[in-house]
Amino acid sequence: MRILNDNSTLFGAGDSISKETFRNVLQQTNSPALAEADAILSILERWNADRGIALAFFAVIGGYGRTGIAAETKNWGFLRRGKRMTGQTKHPFAIYANWAAGVEDWCELLSVRYCQQLQLCTLREILNRYAPSSDGNNPNRLANEMLTLIRSWQMSEKQIPSSNEHKRRILNDNPTLFGEGDSISKETFRIVLERAKSPAYAEVDTILSILERWRADRGIALAFFAYESSFGRAGVAVETKNWGNLRWGKRMIGQTKSKFAIYANWATSVEDWCDLLSVVYCQRLKLCTLREILQRYAPSSDGNNPRTYADTVLRLVKMWQAMEDRGWKS
Repeated sequence: MRILNDNSTLFGAGDSISKETFRNVLQQTNSPALAEADAILSILERWNADRGIALAFFAVIGGYGRTGIAAETKNWGFLRRGKRMTGQTKHPFAIYANWAAGVEDWCELLSVRYCQQLQLCTLREILNRYAPSSDGNNPNRLANEMLTLIRSWQMSEKQIPSSNEHKRRILNDNPTLFGEGDSISKETFRIVLERAKSPAYAEVDTILSILERWRADRGIALAFFAYESSFGRAGVAVETKNWGNLRWGKRMIGQTKSKFAIYANWATSVEDWCDLLSVVYCQRLKLCTLREILQRYAPSSDGNNPRTYADTVLRLVKMWQAMEDRGWKS
């Protein structure tokens, strides 16, 4: 972790927060840029930009992309223009096809124009030109807000155990799905998909990365997949690559005649599954535990048995935990 001073540089000095924290902040703030987090992180790494400062810019200046002009333009830093823009608003602000393109232009502006050409390389130097007081801004206040945010994220990191060490979560009879750890290891997740001859096995690393970013319990996620489609080997999921047999999702490419979402790959359906259960069910509807979720996700009015579904999910996870204890010896 990079320790920031009161006037830190933006480029070439390391990162003040981890990639995991970057993703978690976007997720917890319901940022529309979350879907592009991996691409954005790759761009920041290529430019040697401090990801904590980049995220703080997005938070303080763009409200994480949830409100104002940023929501319309996908413009990470409220740029007026950029090489990769697809148009401009009346104001004018640059419009982008996606958040990643806006991040690329933001990095290029601050690294090449500001730092290399104008020799403005520190946060406060940059903000005096980027958001000048002559335009009604307060550059010093903006810098202080950004530094305060970064330090709060750093404090949170110190309280979160490393995700590289698997500490098994013990499930109760009605566990939550998000933010409480994992009930099985990544190795077990892979082994189950491989032994089940699941077509999703080819995407296992990407799927695990998505579940980790959403802080979804990978054991419960895998048990949903097992219950819904026998790991993608049965029913409509064979055709749709739909992890949770969702009816609709942001990332779907179509629908079947029976109105199930169709996906280009398993990973994008996992992203939509996490998005639905974390954002819509838990954050908005306050349905956060397994049994609460299943009452709506698979209601008895549709011919389902939510209680049996939940019991099966828990039984499967406990079976996989027992197999872990035996070293996966059959």
